[in-house]
Amino acid sequence: MFKRLVKYALVLVFSFLILEFLLMLLDFKPGKLFNFDLSDKAVVKQSNLYCTDNAGIYKLNRVMLDSLRQFSELEGISGFEDLDSLFFYSKAMLANSTMNDLGFCCNPKFDLEDTIFQEYLRQPINAEGFRSIAFKRYEGIDKLKILLIGDSFAWGLSARPIFNSYSDLLLGKDYLVYNTGISGTDPAQYAAIAEKYIPMLQPDLVIVNFYLGNDFMSFPRSVEKDKVHEYYTNLGFLDSYPAGEFLSFEQAIVFYKSISALPPNSFFNSFCSKTRVGTHLLWKTLFALSLVKHPNLSAYYTIQDRELMEKAEITKEYISRINKICKDNEIECLNTIIPEVPFVWNKASIIKNEGKYKLALDLVFQNIPYSFPTSLSAKDYSSNGHFNNMGNEKYALFLDEEIQKIRLAH
Repeated sequence: MFKRLVKYALVLVFSFLILEFLLMLLDFKPGKLFNFDLSDKAVVKQSNLYCTDNAGIYKLNRVMLDSLRQFSELEGISGFEDLDSLFFYSKAMLANSTMNDLGFCCNPKFDLEDTIFQEYLRQPINAEGFRSIAFKRYEGIDKLKILLIGDSFAWGLSARPIFNSYSDLLLGKDYLVYNTGISGTDPAQYAAIAEKYIPMLQPDLVIVNFYLGNDFMSFPRSVEKDKVHEYYTNLGFLDSYPAGEFLSFEQAIVFYKSISALPPNSFFNSFCSKTRVGTHLLWKTLFALSLVKHPNLSAYYTIQDRELMEKAEITKEYISRINKICKDNEIECLNTIIPEVPFVWNKASIIKNEGKYKLALDLVFQNIPYSFPTSLSAKDYSSNGHFNNMGNEKYALFLDEEIQKIRLAH
Protein backbone atom coordinates (compact mmCIF):
# COMPACT_ATOMS: atom_id res chain seq x y z
CA MET A 1 0.00 0.00 0.00
CA PHE A 2 2.80 2.39 0.95
CA LYS A 3 4.68 1.64 -2.29
CA ARG A 4 1.54 2.30 -4.30
CA LEU A 5 1.08 5.67 -2.61
CA VAL A 6 4.69 6.56 -3.30
CA LYS A 7 4.23 5.56 -6.93
CA TYR A 8 1.12 7.75 -7.26
CA ALA A 9 2.93 10.62 -5.57
CA LEU A 10 5.87 10.34 -7.98
CA VAL A 11 3.50 10.27 -10.97
CA LEU A 12 1.75 13.40 -9.68
CA VAL A 13 5.04 15.20 -9.04
CA PHE A 14 6.39 14.21 -12.45
CA SER A 15 3.15 15.30 -14.17
CA PHE A 16 3.22 18.59 -12.27
CA LEU A 17 6.82 19.27 -13.36
CA ILE A 18 5.98 18.45 -16.99
CA LEU A 19 2.98 20.80 -16.96
CA GLU A 20 4.99 23.53 -15.23
CA PHE A 21 7.72 23.22 -17.86
CA LEU A 22 5.23 23.34 -20.76
CA LEU A 23 3.50 26.42 -19.33
CA MET A 24 6.89 28.08 -18.94
CA LEU A 25 7.66 27.42 -22.61
CA LEU A 26 4.32 29.04 -23.48
CA ASP A 27 5.40 32.14 -21.49
CA PHE A 28 2.81 31.75 -18.72
CA LYS A 29 3.98 33.35 -15.49
CA PRO A 30 3.19 32.24 -11.91
CA GLY A 31 0.76 34.58 -10.17
CA LYS A 32 0.11 36.55 -13.39
CA LEU A 33 -3.28 36.15 -15.05
CA PHE A 34 -2.30 38.10 -18.18
CA ASN A 35 0.99 38.29 -20.04
CA PHE A 36 1.45 42.05 -19.91
CA ASP A 37 3.82 43.61 -17.39
CA LEU A 38 1.90 45.81 -14.98
CA SER A 39 3.81 44.86 -11.88
CA ASP A 40 4.51 47.47 -9.22
CA LYS A 41 7.94 47.98 -10.82
CA ALA A 42 6.56 48.63 -14.29
CA VAL A 43 6.79 52.25 -15.40
CA VAL A 44 3.76 53.17 -17.47
CA LYS A 45 3.91 56.45 -19.38
CA GLN A 46 1.01 58.05 -21.16
CA SER A 47 1.65 59.51 -24.62
CA ASN A 48 0.03 62.77 -25.74
CA LEU A 49 -0.13 61.59 -29.35
CA TYR A 50 -3.92 61.36 -29.05
CA CYS A 51 -6.39 63.78 -27.50
CA THR A 52 -10.07 64.67 -27.44
CA ASP A 53 -11.54 67.88 -28.80
CA ASN A 54 -14.26 69.97 -27.17
CA ALA A 55 -16.90 67.54 -28.49
CA GLY A 56 -15.04 64.60 -26.92
CA ILE A 57 -13.95 63.18 -30.31
CA TYR A 58 -10.76 61.10 -30.08
CA LYS A 59 -8.15 62.09 -32.66
CA LEU A 60 -4.47 62.74 -33.25
CA ASN A 61 -3.00 65.67 -31.36
CA ARG A 62 -1.96 68.27 -33.95
CA VAL A 63 0.21 70.21 -31.45
CA MET A 64 2.08 67.03 -30.53
CA LEU A 65 2.52 66.05 -34.19
CA ASP A 66 3.87 69.47 -35.16
CA SER A 67 6.36 69.25 -32.30
CA LEU A 68 7.48 65.79 -33.39
CA ARG A 69 7.86 66.91 -37.01
CA GLN A 70 9.92 69.91 -35.93
CA PHE A 71 12.28 68.16 -33.53
CA SER A 72 12.50 64.54 -34.62
CA GLU A 73 11.02 64.53 -38.13
CA LEU A 74 8.82 61.63 -37.00
CA GLU A 75 11.64 59.09 -37.34
CA GLY A 76 11.21 55.96 -35.24
CA ILE A 77 8.20 56.91 -33.15
CA SER A 78 7.88 53.97 -30.78
CA GLY A 79 4.68 52.00 -31.22
CA PHE A 80 3.31 53.96 -34.18
CA GLU A 81 5.14 52.86 -37.31
CA ASP A 82 2.36 54.08 -39.63
CA LEU A 83 3.28 57.71 -38.96
CA ASP A 84 6.82 57.18 -40.21
CA SER A 85 5.48 55.58 -43.38
CA LEU A 86 2.77 58.23 -43.80
CA PHE A 87 5.09 61.24 -43.80
CA PHE A 88 7.85 59.52 -45.77
CA TYR A 89 5.58 58.53 -48.66
CA SER A 90 3.65 61.79 -48.68
CA LYS A 91 6.95 63.65 -49.18
CA ALA A 92 8.01 61.18 -51.86
CA MET A 93 4.77 61.64 -53.78
CA LEU A 94 5.07 65.42 -53.56
CA ALA A 95 8.53 65.07 -55.09
CA ASN A 96 6.84 63.27 -58.01
CA SER A 97 8.40 59.93 -57.12
CA THR A 98 6.30 56.92 -58.01
CA MET A 99 5.65 54.05 -55.64
CA ASN A 100 7.30 51.79 -58.20
CA ASP A 101 10.51 53.79 -57.74
CA LEU A 102 10.23 53.15 -54.00
CA GLY A 103 9.48 49.45 -54.28
CA PHE A 104 5.70 49.67 -53.94
CA CYS A 105 2.75 49.79 -56.29
CA CYS A 106 0.80 52.99 -55.67
CA ASN A 107 -2.83 52.33 -56.46
CA PRO A 108 -4.37 55.77 -55.80
CA LYS A 109 -4.54 57.81 -59.00
CA PHE A 110 -3.82 61.14 -57.30
CA ASP A 111 -3.69 64.14 -59.59
CA LEU A 112 -0.55 65.71 -58.16
CA GLU A 113 -1.32 68.96 -59.97
CA ASP A 114 -4.55 69.26 -57.97
CA THR A 115 -4.14 71.68 -55.06
CA ILE A 116 -6.40 69.54 -52.83
CA PHE A 117 -4.08 66.55 -53.19
CA GLN A 118 -1.00 68.73 -52.79
CA GLU A 119 -2.37 70.11 -49.53
CA TYR A 120 -3.25 66.57 -48.37
CA LEU A 121 0.25 65.27 -49.08
CA ARG A 122 1.88 68.27 -47.40
CA GLN A 123 -0.29 67.77 -44.31
CA PRO A 124 -1.70 64.20 -44.33
CA ILE A 125 -2.91 64.68 -40.75
CA ASN A 126 -5.27 67.61 -41.18
CA ALA A 127 -5.97 70.46 -38.76
CA GLU A 128 -8.83 68.46 -37.22
CA GLY A 129 -6.49 65.57 -36.31
CA PHE A 130 -7.58 63.05 -38.97
CA ARG A 131 -5.66 61.39 -41.82
CA SER A 132 -7.62 63.17 -44.48
CA ILE A 133 -7.91 66.03 -46.88
CA ALA A 134 -8.66 69.33 -45.15
CA PHE A 135 -12.17 69.63 -43.73
CA LYS A 136 -13.48 72.37 -46.00
CA ARG A 137 -16.72 72.73 -47.94
CA TYR A 138 -14.91 72.88 -51.35
CA GLU A 139 -17.67 74.98 -52.86
CA GLY A 140 -17.85 74.99 -56.65
CA ILE A 141 -15.98 71.68 -57.09
CA ASP A 142 -18.00 69.17 -59.09
CA LYS A 143 -17.01 66.04 -57.14
CA LEU A 144 -19.05 63.82 -54.83
CA LYS A 145 -18.16 64.70 -51.23
CA ILE A 146 -18.06 61.68 -48.91
CA LEU A 147 -17.75 61.63 -45.13
CA LEU A 148 -16.12 58.31 -44.23
CA ILE A 149 -16.79 57.09 -40.66
CA GLY A 150 -14.92 54.13 -39.18
CA ASP A 151 -12.02 52.81 -37.13
CA SER A 152 -8.57 51.36 -37.91
CA PHE A 153 -9.83 49.93 -41.22
CA ALA A 154 -10.71 53.46 -42.38
CA TRP A 155 -7.42 54.80 -40.97
CA GLY A 156 -5.59 52.31 -43.21
CA LEU A 157 -3.87 50.02 -40.71
CA SER A 158 -1.91 47.30 -42.56
CA ALA A 159 -2.07 49.02 -45.96
CA ARG A 160 1.50 49.15 -47.27
CA PRO A 161 2.22 51.92 -47.81
CA ILE A 162 -0.71 53.51 -46.02
CA PHE A 163 -1.82 55.36 -49.19
CA ASN A 164 -3.10 51.99 -50.43
CA SER A 165 -5.94 52.16 -47.88
CA TYR A 166 -9.49 52.11 -49.20
CA SER A 167 -10.05 55.72 -48.14
CA ASP A 168 -7.16 56.83 -50.38
CA LEU A 169 -8.27 54.54 -53.20
CA LEU A 170 -11.68 56.24 -53.13
CA LEU A 171 -9.93 59.61 -53.09
CA GLY A 172 -8.05 58.50 -56.18
CA LYS A 173 -11.36 57.66 -57.89
CA ASP A 174 -12.15 61.38 -58.03
CA TYR A 175 -14.30 61.56 -54.91
CA LEU A 176 -13.59 64.11 -52.18
CA VAL A 177 -13.22 61.88 -49.10
CA TYR A 178 -13.32 63.31 -45.60
CA ASN A 179 -11.76 60.40 -43.66
CA THR A 180 -12.48 60.30 -39.90
CA GLY A 181 -11.09 56.80 -39.28
CA ILE A 182 -9.12 56.48 -36.03
CA SER A 183 -7.84 53.17 -34.68
CA GLY A 184 -9.66 51.69 -31.70
CA THR A 185 -12.78 53.84 -31.91
CA ASP A 186 -16.40 52.68 -31.64
CA PRO A 187 -19.96 53.63 -32.68
CA ALA A 188 -20.15 56.15 -29.81
CA GLN A 189 -17.35 58.10 -31.53
CA TYR A 190 -18.98 57.53 -34.93
CA ALA A 191 -22.16 59.23 -33.68
CA ALA A 192 -20.20 62.14 -32.18
CA ILE A 193 -18.38 62.60 -35.51
CA ALA A 194 -21.69 62.63 -37.37
CA GLU A 195 -23.16 65.21 -34.98
CA LYS A 196 -20.20 67.56 -35.39
CA TYR A 197 -19.06 67.16 -38.97
CA ILE A 198 -22.20 66.48 -41.02
CA PRO A 199 -23.67 69.95 -40.37
CA MET A 200 -20.20 71.51 -40.76
CA LEU A 201 -19.16 69.82 -44.01
CA GLN A 202 -22.54 69.07 -45.60
CA PRO A 203 -21.22 66.05 -47.54
CA ASP A 204 -23.23 64.48 -50.36
CA LEU A 205 -22.89 61.01 -48.80
CA VAL A 206 -21.98 59.53 -45.41
CA ILE A 207 -20.49 56.01 -45.30
CA VAL A 208 -20.60 54.18 -41.95
CA ASN A 209 -18.15 51.26 -41.94
CA PHE A 210 -19.31 48.86 -39.21
CA TYR A 211 -16.72 46.21 -38.26
CA LEU A 212 -18.16 42.89 -37.07
CA GLY A 213 -15.06 42.23 -34.97
CA ASN A 214 -15.48 44.90 -32.30
CA ASP A 215 -18.13 47.48 -33.19
CA PHE A 216 -20.77 45.70 -31.11
CA MET A 217 -20.41 47.78 -27.92
CA SER A 218 -20.21 46.15 -24.48
CA PHE A 219 -21.49 49.21 -22.59
CA PRO A 220 -23.05 52.62 -23.33
CA ARG A 221 -20.45 55.40 -23.45
CA SER A 222 -20.83 59.16 -23.47
CA VAL A 223 -18.32 61.05 -25.61
CA GLU A 224 -16.97 63.94 -23.53
CA LYS A 225 -13.98 66.27 -23.54
CA ASP A 226 -10.92 64.84 -21.71
CA LYS A 227 -12.51 61.39 -21.52
CA VAL A 228 -10.44 59.37 -23.98
CA HIS A 229 -11.75 55.84 -24.54
CA GLU A 230 -8.21 54.42 -24.26
CA TYR A 231 -4.76 55.49 -23.09
CA TYR A 232 -1.82 55.22 -25.47
CA THR A 233 1.19 54.14 -23.39
CA ASN A 234 4.68 52.68 -23.70
CA LEU A 235 3.08 49.30 -22.93
CA GLY A 236 0.39 49.62 -25.60
CA PHE A 237 -3.24 50.75 -25.43
CA LEU A 238 -5.15 50.51 -22.13
CA ASP A 239 -8.96 50.74 -22.16
CA SER A 240 -10.27 53.61 -20.00
CA TYR A 241 -13.61 51.82 -19.51
CA PRO A 242 -12.44 48.29 -18.56
CA ALA A 243 -15.47 47.63 -16.35
CA GLY A 244 -17.92 50.00 -18.03
CA GLU A 245 -17.12 53.13 -16.00
CA PHE A 246 -14.59 55.80 -16.98
CA LEU A 247 -11.24 55.59 -15.16
CA SER A 248 -8.54 58.25 -15.15
CA PHE A 249 -5.09 57.16 -16.32
CA GLU A 250 -3.93 56.58 -12.74
CA GLN A 251 -7.11 54.68 -11.86
CA ALA A 252 -6.78 52.54 -15.01
CA ILE A 253 -3.22 51.55 -14.06
CA VAL A 254 -4.39 50.52 -10.58
CA PHE A 255 -7.28 48.54 -12.08
CA TYR A 256 -5.16 46.70 -14.64
CA LYS A 257 -2.52 45.89 -12.03
CA SER A 258 -5.24 44.43 -9.84
CA ILE A 259 -6.66 42.13 -12.54
CA SER A 260 -3.27 41.05 -13.87
CA ALA A 261 -2.41 39.15 -10.68
CA LEU A 262 -4.08 36.85 -8.16
CA PRO A 263 -5.49 38.88 -5.26
CA PRO A 264 -3.29 38.30 -2.17
CA ASN A 265 -6.29 38.07 0.13
CA SER A 266 -6.14 34.40 1.11
CA PHE A 267 -3.70 31.58 1.80
CA PHE A 268 -5.14 29.61 -1.14
CA ASN A 269 -4.51 32.47 -3.61
CA SER A 270 -0.98 32.92 -2.29
CA PHE A 271 -0.38 29.18 -2.64
CA CYS A 272 -1.66 29.12 -6.25
CA SER A 273 0.43 32.16 -7.20
CA LYS A 274 3.69 30.29 -6.47
CA THR A 275 3.43 28.08 -9.59
CA ARG A 276 2.18 28.25 -13.16
CA VAL A 277 0.06 25.14 -12.70
CA GLY A 278 -1.52 26.62 -9.58
CA THR A 279 -2.24 29.95 -11.32
CA HIS A 280 -3.30 28.96 -14.82
CA LEU A 281 -4.83 25.52 -14.35
CA LEU A 282 -6.09 25.26 -10.79
CA TRP A 283 -7.06 28.84 -9.91
CA LYS A 284 -8.44 29.81 -13.35
CA THR A 285 -10.53 26.64 -13.46
CA LEU A 286 -11.99 27.35 -10.03
CA PHE A 287 -12.63 30.99 -11.05
CA ALA A 288 -14.49 29.84 -14.16
CA LEU A 289 -16.63 27.64 -11.91
CA SER A 290 -17.26 30.62 -9.54
CA LEU A 291 -15.58 28.75 -6.68
CA VAL A 292 -12.98 31.49 -6.10
CA LYS A 293 -13.48 35.24 -6.39
CA HIS A 294 -11.61 38.18 -7.91
CA PRO A 295 -13.87 41.26 -7.62
CA ASN A 296 -12.27 43.44 -10.30
CA LEU A 297 -11.76 40.55 -12.73
CA SER A 298 -15.40 39.51 -12.32
CA ALA A 299 -16.51 43.08 -13.11
CA TYR A 300 -14.20 43.14 -16.14
CA TYR A 301 -15.53 39.89 -17.60
CA THR A 302 -19.14 40.85 -16.86
CA ILE A 303 -18.72 43.77 -19.25
CA GLN A 304 -16.40 42.23 -21.82
CA ASP A 305 -18.29 38.93 -22.13
CA ARG A 306 -21.79 40.29 -22.69
CA GLU A 307 -23.97 38.28 -25.05
CA LEU A 308 -24.01 39.48 -28.65
CA MET A 309 -27.66 40.52 -28.54
CA GLU A 310 -27.00 42.60 -25.39
CA LYS A 311 -24.20 44.37 -27.24
CA ALA A 312 -26.46 44.92 -30.24
CA GLU A 313 -29.11 46.51 -28.01
CA ILE A 314 -26.49 48.97 -26.69
CA THR A 315 -25.01 49.70 -30.13
CA LYS A 316 -28.25 50.42 -31.99
CA GLU A 317 -28.68 53.82 -30.28
CA TYR A 318 -25.50 55.19 -31.89
CA ILE A 319 -26.22 53.84 -35.37
CA SER A 320 -29.74 55.25 -35.14
CA ARG A 321 -28.37 58.68 -34.18
CA ILE A 322 -26.03 58.75 -37.20
CA ASN A 323 -28.80 57.88 -39.64
CA LYS A 324 -31.18 60.40 -38.05
CA ILE A 325 -28.60 63.18 -38.41
CA CYS A 326 -28.20 62.28 -42.07
CA LYS A 327 -31.96 62.29 -42.57
CA ASP A 328 -32.36 65.64 -40.78
CA ASN A 329 -29.69 67.13 -43.07
CA GLU A 330 -31.16 65.45 -46.17
CA ILE A 331 -27.93 63.52 -46.77
CA GLU A 332 -27.77 59.93 -48.02
CA CYS A 333 -26.24 57.42 -45.58
CA LEU A 334 -24.61 54.18 -46.78
CA ASN A 335 -24.22 51.60 -43.98
CA THR A 336 -21.70 48.88 -44.80
CA ILE A 337 -20.39 45.85 -42.91
CA ILE A 338 -16.70 44.93 -42.72
CA PRO A 339 -16.50 41.16 -42.11
CA GLU A 340 -14.17 39.72 -39.50
CA VAL A 341 -11.41 37.29 -40.44
CA PRO A 342 -11.11 34.26 -40.46
CA PHE A 343 -14.89 34.13 -40.94
CA VAL A 344 -15.38 36.16 -44.10
CA TRP A 345 -19.12 36.38 -44.43
CA ASN A 346 -21.47 37.61 -47.03
CA LYS A 347 -25.11 38.34 -46.38
CA ALA A 348 -26.32 34.95 -47.59
CA SER A 349 -23.94 32.99 -45.35
CA ILE A 350 -24.89 35.04 -42.30
CA ILE A 351 -28.56 34.36 -42.93
CA LYS A 352 -27.89 30.66 -43.53
CA ASN A 353 -25.06 29.78 -41.14
CA GLU A 354 -24.59 32.63 -38.71
CA GLY A 355 -28.10 33.41 -37.57
CA LYS A 356 -26.98 35.14 -34.38
CA TYR A 357 -25.07 37.76 -36.39
CA LYS A 358 -27.98 38.34 -38.73
CA LEU A 359 -30.27 38.89 -35.73
CA ALA A 360 -27.72 41.15 -34.04
CA LEU A 361 -27.17 43.26 -37.15
CA ASP A 362 -30.89 43.54 -37.76
CA LEU A 363 -31.26 44.80 -34.19
CA VAL A 364 -28.41 47.31 -34.58
CA PHE A 365 -29.68 48.72 -37.88
CA GLN A 366 -33.39 48.08 -37.20
CA ASN A 367 -35.14 48.98 -40.48
CA ILE A 368 -32.07 50.69 -41.95
CA PRO A 369 -30.56 48.92 -45.00
CA TYR A 370 -26.96 47.73 -44.74
CA SER A 371 -24.62 46.26 -47.36
CA PHE A 372 -22.00 43.48 -47.43
CA PRO A 373 -18.90 43.05 -49.58
CA THR A 374 -19.17 39.56 -51.12
CA SER A 375 -15.79 39.27 -52.84
CA LEU A 376 -13.53 39.21 -49.75
CA SER A 377 -11.64 36.10 -48.67
CA ALA A 378 -9.23 35.31 -45.82
CA LYS A 379 -6.35 36.09 -48.21
CA ASP A 380 -7.44 39.75 -48.21
CA TYR A 381 -6.49 40.21 -44.54
CA SER A 382 -3.11 40.71 -42.89
CA SER A 383 -1.94 38.75 -39.84
CA ASN A 384 -3.40 41.37 -37.48
CA GLY A 385 -6.90 40.97 -38.94
CA HIS A 386 -7.00 44.15 -41.05
CA PHE A 387 -7.19 44.50 -44.81
CA ASN A 388 -3.96 44.01 -46.71
CA ASN A 389 -3.54 45.89 -50.00
CA MET A 390 -5.73 43.44 -51.90
CA GLY A 391 -8.44 43.66 -49.23
CA ASN A 392 -8.36 47.45 -49.36
CA GLU A 393 -8.63 47.37 -53.15
CA LYS A 394 -11.60 44.96 -53.09
CA TYR A 395 -13.40 46.94 -50.37
CA ALA A 396 -12.83 50.24 -52.23
CA LEU A 397 -14.29 48.63 -55.37
CA PHE A 398 -17.29 47.43 -53.35
CA LEU A 399 -17.87 50.94 -51.95
CA ASP A 400 -17.52 52.46 -55.41
CA GLU A 401 -20.18 50.07 -56.74
CA GLU A 402 -22.51 50.93 -53.85
CA ILE A 403 -21.97 54.64 -54.49
CA GLN A 404 -22.84 54.18 -58.17
CA LYS A 405 -26.07 52.38 -57.21
CA ILE A 406 -27.06 55.35 -55.03
CA ARG A 407 -26.28 57.76 -57.88
CA LEU A 408 -28.36 55.76 -60.33
CA ALA A 409 -31.25 55.64 -57.86
CA HIS A 410 -31.29 59.43 -57.79
